[in-house]
Amino acid sequence: MSSAPPPGPEGETLPSAEPTGEDVLQSVVERLMEDEALTADLVDAAARQLLDWGIAQTERILRETGPASEESRARLAELRGQMREIARRVGQLPPEEQPGALQAALENRSQSAVRSPQSTVRSPQSLKNHEGQEGGSHSDR
Repeated sequence: MSSAPPPGPEGETLPSAEPTGEDVLQSVVERLMEDEALTADLVDAAARQLLDWGIAQTERILRETGPASEESRARLAELRGQMREIARRVGQLPPEEQPGALQAALENRSQSAVRSPQSTVRSPQSLKNHEGQEGGSHSDR
């Protein structure tokens, strides 16, 4: 008889043998896609943006840390928390504003991550203020 695999950072079950990068990536992506609470307050376009960004970040983390390291588990758990926070803040906005606000939040998060891995997510109001200071929306590029 085999014993149960060890739990992951949020109690989820991870593969028991040395997982490959593809195994871990598939497992994490499945959990993100199945987590309805993550995108429940977002319109479809914004939810898709958030999931695509999360998957890209997952791939980057796994490339940088390896699939079965403690660092990868910690960073993936932090990523999921960041995604929840972004979704919570953007989900408070009217539906028509969500895709643009989400894009701004993700761009801000990506730029901040380059400068500082411990950056924070901006509130929807500060996102609106920031967009206005830059002189236009992201859609007119």
